[in-house]
Amino acid sequence: MQAPTWAQQDLGSITGRIVDPSKAVIGGANMTITNQGTGVKLATVTNEAGNYAARSLPYGNYQIGVEAAGFR
Repeated sequence: MQAPTWAQQDLGSITGRIVDPSKAVIGGANMTITNQGTGVKLATVTNEAGNYAARSLPYGNYQIGVEAAGFR
């Protein structure tokens, strides 16, 4: 009997929480995650707890932009 094996993947993820200066969470913030090498952009929105997750991203350098009503 052979043990199952998994293929190596060259994917990663970025996760985090968006908070304001007083550490209050910001739900509904619009996130833009840009691969600096390819220019490919992924858009997502934080949940009610201010959390976001971008999964299955190719390895690389990313820039994260955040916009939320009432913040600059």
